[in-house]
Amino acid sequence: MEHHRDPRNRRWNGRWYDLKKRIAEEGWVPSVLRDFQHAAQPCLNIKRPVGLHENKPPTSEWGELRFDEIARFEIKYLERHNEDLVVPDEDLYAVFRLLDNHFTTAAGMLSDLGVSYFTTPTCYPERETDGGEQYRDSSEPFLLFIELFNRIVALDAKRALAHAMLWDEGNEYFFRKLKLYALSKPDLFDANDAAEIISTFDQTAFWDNEVVRELLFALVDRWDEFTDDSKEVIAERILAGPDKMDHQSEDDYPAFRDQIAASYGRYLQLNGCDLPDASATRLAEIIAGIQNWHDGWATSTVILSGVHTSWVGTDETPDAVLDLPVNEVITKAKEDLKRDFGSFTERRPFTGLVRANPRKALCALTIAGKTGDFPLAFWSAIINELPSDIAPRLRRVFLHRVARLPHPIVVELRHTLARWLEQNLVDLLEFDDDLGWTVFDHVVDGTLSGGADAAASGRGEVRMGGEVIERSRRTYGHAIDGPLGMCAEALFHAVPGEKQEAGSLVPDHIKARLERLFAAPGEGSDHAVSTATRKLNWLMYIDPDWTQERLIPLLAYDHPASEPAWNGLLYSGRVPRLPLAKVIKPLMLDLFPWIEEFSWDRDLSRVAAQWLGFMRVFHPDDPADLPRPR
Repeated sequence: MEHHRDPRNRRWNGRWYDLKKRIAEEGWVPSVLRDFQHAAQPCLNIKRPVGLHENKPPTSEWGELRFDEIARFEIKYLERHNEDLVVPDEDLYAVFRLLDNHFTTAAGMLSDLGVSYFTTPTCYPERETDGGEQYRDSSEPFLLFIELFNRIVALDAKRALAHAMLWDEGNEYFFRKLKLYALSKPDLFDANDAAEIISTFDQTAFWDNEVVRELLFALVDRWDEFTDDSKEVIAERILAGPDKMDHQSEDDYPAFRDQIAASYGRYLQLNGCDLPDASATRLAEIIAGIQNWHDGWATSTVILSGVHTSWVGTDETPDAVLDLPVNEVITKAKEDLKRDFGSFTERRPFTGLVRANPRKALCALTIAGKTGDFPLAFWSAIINELPSDIAPRLRRVFLHRVARLPHPIVVELRHTLARWLEQNLVDLLEFDDDLGWTVFDHVVDGTLSGGADAAASGRGEVRMGGEVIERSRRTYGHAIDGPLGMCAEALFHAVPGEKQEAGSLVPDHIKARLERLFAAPGEGSDHAVSTATRKLNWLMYIDPDWTQERLIPLLAYDHPASEPAWNGLLYSGRVPRLPLAKVIKPLMLDLFPWIEEFSWDRDLSRVAAQWLGFMRVFHPDDPADLPRPR
C-alpha cells in the first residue's frame, strides 16, 4: 500500500531537478529544506519476482508466503542522477539531520521486508583496498552522509558526538558501521570510552563481517591510547571468537572460531598493536593449531577487493619450454603457470608449446604420465588447443593417450572431455571409427566411475541478495553444462547422414549408448533424457518405433523421469508435429497444473500454453486436435 500511495511511483519523478533549480535560486531556505525532505524520503520500489514466480501466482498458504513470491521490494531514495549537492556550512547541520532521519526510516522499511543481506559502502574508501570500489546508485545517500558527517566533525564536534551517541549498533543496515566509524575519531570520543562501547557490542554486532573494516580500523587507530585494562578486555573478546552459527556442526565450529579469532588478533599485531602477554601467548597457540596458516589470512580480513582498470591477459609464448629437454618441460611449465600477485598477465607456455610443437607437448605429458603425474591444466590445453592439421600418426597417438587416461583423471577432466566430444566426435569417427568410439566409451566409463557427483552439471547456484534461489537441476539448461548431457548431444551429432530421411533409423550402437546414459546415476540420467526429448519431433520422423517404445513413456506423469523429459521437450520450443502430437495428445490434456509444480530455470509453462492454443486453433481437424472446451 505504501508503494501505491506514493505519487513518485505513479509518474516520472523530476522533483530532483526542480529542487536543484530552487537551491540555486533561493538557497537552503526553510521551504527548500522541506522540499528536500520530501524528495529524499525513502520509498518502496516494486519489481516483478524472479523466475517462475514472475508468471505463476503464489500457491503457498498465506501465512507461509515469502515476499519474493509476490514481488521484489527495494528501497529507493535520494536519486541525485549523478549530480552534485552543494551544501554551505551554515546549512550543513539541517541537511545532515534530515538524512539521519531518512536512514532511520529506511532501516525500518528494510526490517519490515525482512531483508537479511544489505551492503553499504566502506567508510574508508582509500584505505587498504585492492582496486577501486564500484558503487551502485543506492550507495549515493550513504556516501553523501559520510561526507557531511566529516564536515560536521570539523565544524561542530559536539553536534556530531550527539548524533553518534544515538546511533544504535544493533541497526545492521546503516548505523552499526557509522557508529564504529565515529568511535575511531579522537575529536569525538575518548579512546577508553570508545573501547568500552566496542566491548559492549553483542556477538552479532561485534563479529558482523559487513563492518569488519570499520571495527579493526577503529581498534588500530586508537590502540596506543587504550589503557592496559581496555586492551586486555578487547583482546580477550577477540580471542574468544564468534558464536556457533545455526548451520555449523559441533565438529566444524572450533576450527571456524579459531581462524576468525586468529585473523582479527593477528591483524592487530601486524599493524603495531601490542597485545597483553597472556593474549599474545594464547594467539600464538591458536595460530599454531591452524593448518597451513599464513598472515595473508589476517590482512585479507580488511582488504576491500575492488575493480582494477587493467586488462587481465595471457602470455602463451612457448619460449620458456620450447628448447628444453622433453623430460623438463612439465616441471618448468608448472613454475610459469601461476600469475604473480599484482600481475595482469598469466603465463601459459605449455599452451603455446601445444600449438608450436604438439609432438613435444604430447611426449612431455606421456613421460609425466609414466610417473603418475597428469597435470590437469596441461591436459586441458592439449585437448582444447591441439592443431587440426597435425599428422594422422600423431593424432592417432593422441587419441590412444586419451583412451588410456586413468578414470580418476577423466573424472577431473570430464567437462573438458565431454565438451570436446560434443564438438569433435563426428570428426573422430570419420578419422577412425573404432578408435573414436573407444575414446567416447572411455570418457563415459570414467565419468560414471565418479558416481552421481561426477555426472552433475557445471552450472552453479543462482543467488539474489546473498540468498540461494531454489531451482530444479533436472532441466535441459543444466544438461548443456553437464558431462553426460554433452555426451548425449555428441551421440545425436554422430547419427550418420547429412540429412536423415523418414524411417532411416538411429543406429543400434548409438541407441545402446544413449540408453546407457539414461541409466546413469544422479542428475546425469536427467540430462541425457532432456537432451533426447528435446529432439522428439525429429526422432519420431526418423525412428518412430524406438521413440514410441523408449522415449514417449518417459513423458507419463508418474514416470520418475517425467520432469526432465517434459523440460527437454518444451525447451525445444517447437510445436509438436502431427506424428508426435498424436501420441502425446492424452498427456497434453492434463499438462496443467502438473507443469506448474516445478521450479525450472526457464518459465516453460508459457510454451506449453502456446502449444495447446496452436493445436486447438490452427489444426482443429487433425487427429491431434484437442476437444473443444465445454
